[in-house]
Amino acid sequence: MIVHFSAHPTILAWENRLISTDYPGMVRRTVESMMNTTCLFLQGSAGNQCTIWDYTCRTEDARWIGRQIGIEAARVAELIETKPTKLAIRQTAESSWTMGRVE
Repeated sequence: MIVHFSAHPTILAWENRLISTDYPGMVRRTVESMMNTTCLFLQGSAGNQCTIWDYTCRTEDARWIGRQIGIEAARVAELIETKPTKLAIRQTAESSWTMGRVE
């Protein structure tokens, strides 16, 4: 499962002397335990976005934020319904490689 969240992982900030995954590590652990699958966390384009507890340097804050994001990601994943598609390649077009046209 891929989880995307756009905020800098800087809760533990500069005073932290631990090797840490900040909140993304807890997101991954939460999703993997709830969904029984492998989780890949992608930060995305955070720009200047921070979490609600940025730079607190408290591990419990990073764990709490990560757990909340992980729980929500698992909840949304449970609601997704996939349906088989009946797309078929009807025509090809020559280019530098052969491409199919789907209708």
